[in-house]
Amino acid sequence: MTAHLGSRVLHGDTNATQALVLAGECTFAMETEFFYTEPVDDYTENVASAEDCCQKCQTASYPCRSWTWVKRLRRCFTKSGHPVEAVHKEGHVSGFSRMRGDTTLPPPFTMPPTLPPVEPVTPAPMPAPPAPRPPPSSPGGIAGGQKARDAFAGFLSLWRDSYQDNDGSVPEVQDSALPGSFAGIGTKIVVSSGGAAGGVVTEGMGYGIMVEGFKAISGDHTAIATGLGLLRGWMGMVNGPATYPQPFGGGNGKSMEASTAVDSYPYGVSAIKGPEGGYSGVAGWKFPIEQCYPPCQGSATDGDEDAILGMIYLSEAQGNPADFVDLVVRGIISFASADLGFPDLYRTLPNGQRMFVPKGGSQWGGLLPTEGKFKSTQEPWCYNPSYFAPGHYRVFRDFARKYWKREFDTYLPKHLDGNPSTLQEMLAAYDGSISAGYNILYYSSCSSGAVGNWVGVKAECTDKSALNCPGVPWATTPYVGESGTCSASGTTFGSYGPDASRTPWRIAMDYILYANESSRVTIYDREGKPDPNAVYSAKTYLNGMAKQYIEHAQCDAVKGDCMAAGMTKTATYKLAAAFDQGPHTTCSNVPNAAQSWWAAFMAWPTFTSFVAPLDSLTESDSGRWLDTFASICDFSGGKPQGDICSISYFELGQEVVATMVMSGAVLPLGGTPATLVDV
Repeated sequence: MTAHLGSRVLHGDTNATQALVLAGECTFAMETEFFYTEPVDDYTENVASAEDCCQKCQTASYPCRSWTWVKRLRRCFTKSGHPVEAVHKEGHVSGFSRMRGDTTLPPPFTMPPTLPPVEPVTPAPMPAPPAPRPPPSSPGGIAGGQKARDAFAGFLSLWRDSYQDNDGSVPEVQDSALPGSFAGIGTKIVVSSGGAAGGVVTEGMGYGIMVEGFKAISGDHTAIATGLGLLRGWMGMVNGPATYPQPFGGGNGKSMEASTAVDSYPYGVSAIKGPEGGYSGVAGWKFPIEQCYPPCQGSATDGDEDAILGMIYLSEAQGNPADFVDLVVRGIISFASADLGFPDLYRTLPNGQRMFVPKGGSQWGGLLPTEGKFKSTQEPWCYNPSYFAPGHYRVFRDFARKYWKREFDTYLPKHLDGNPSTLQEMLAAYDGSISAGYNILYYSSCSSGAVGNWVGVKAECTDKSALNCPGVPWATTPYVGESGTCSASGTTFGSYGPDASRTPWRIAMDYILYANESSRVTIYDREGKPDPNAVYSAKTYLNGMAKQYIEHAQCDAVKGDCMAAGMTKTATYKLAAAFDQGPHTTCSNVPNAAQSWWAAFMAWPTFTSFVAPLDSLTESDSGRWLDTFASICDFSGGKPQGDICSISYFELGQEVVATMVMSGAVLPLGGTPATLVDV
């Protein structure tokens, strides 16, 4: 197509553009999306028109040359360079912000010479698609091939560089207070940075212990010693500094009972004393605690669950010594009590099932009341869907069931009425948290897998100080009540962003560890009654995210056309389109615009969605997608080179966990490993 405006002539690809228009200083390519070999420089929300987007480019602080405006999102993407490709995309307008001496678009857009008409040729019939692939009958998902394993090895090496010998940041624990496995093992810590991090936080420690646990179970003996060193640091964080009542745990630092007595604030038991005199449980979220004012206190659910999963795998790798099993069981009980609210913080559905909802930590969020002795210290009824780790909870449940001894009954927290709780009640609480978590995810996510950073789970009792009553936590999710919002960590309510980004790999781990059980999820309606029309599970969620790439990326990994021309690295801009320009990243369940895919902590977790089989793909096809993602980074020079290949703390944490999942390194205990696919 050629547009003549006076003496100016523009050339464009007729397959990509419907109309090219000159308006003042701007060149408009209607129904067209631009793509680049590098990330866009910036994007702006709430831009009303393509003309306004062009103006944003013209007034940018850098030499902006091109732009794309997405009508549906009211979002303007700007770039200092020229695009390498344009494709037809309804609802998109692209252009150049300033007229150049020659208004011809870059070479990829130049019109070919006009050819004489030819008779149409009837194409050969396409081969029939492969028959739908039934889901595996045993635990384990799909894994990438050597490229995925190499990516995990590369990121793991960099992640391990963040481990340090304890420099006094966390308290030391004597050998006599620990199981025999710790003898001769020095204390290690993970040093974090950025955002709410800095110092030693349980999030980073949890990742480290979990990753080393999976490496240990695969036969890496170095990982056992490294994992035990990190776990020793964790136990120091549970015990706390000598200047405060010990154990510190998830308490408030005012008394020992704050962490050991279920009826003292905050609700729940976060540290339990063992036969050797030491404590096991969940830890204060940040050390040294003086980095906060008032001093850092309370546990964080996400770090706690990853650390305890790592404990279990380290125990299995050592053959489950009795004293180590004791340590693990106390950790499992502490997590159930401090972070899930066992035994008394729940809501009862009409069928009588008790729903436990993961809190933000020991002191806030989830179902904690707004009044009374145990009221939430931060915004009430606030919930982070990416803290939900159903595969972890099933492992905790099954380990406790398998290794329970009668003497462990004394570790269980009592009900507030003074009656003892039981193992069966705790196992049911873990099942209730899994059921609640999937229902909340169902009501707080889009078909693409995008999910809100923070959502509401308001189910207030008539007595506003009560811990339990009939109720449905997802009755108004994603909102807090009819229209309220909540947030924490400085991230936006109802937006797919940094706090939500971990959701895909947590659900992927559930599928890998419990493929059959994770496929059986009952979805309830807003009144807590089973919805026979709702079909949802770990596989459903993951398949939705995988389809976002299959349907909206500008390449197909099965065909091998996702690589940059003449290179072995993946052309990331072709993948970015699936989420940055694709549909379904906002919906009624996720009302606010998403963070850009170009952040490594956003992109890498989404890649794990291909571990669950899709009816439209063979295992080999899924493996090709996983290896395509793994090829984004080049590790030949040591540090990864690529568009979304970061070595900073938060991004690296997501990269190492995501590639661990993608590479088949997540192994079910006593089950079947992932199907490894070399392509």
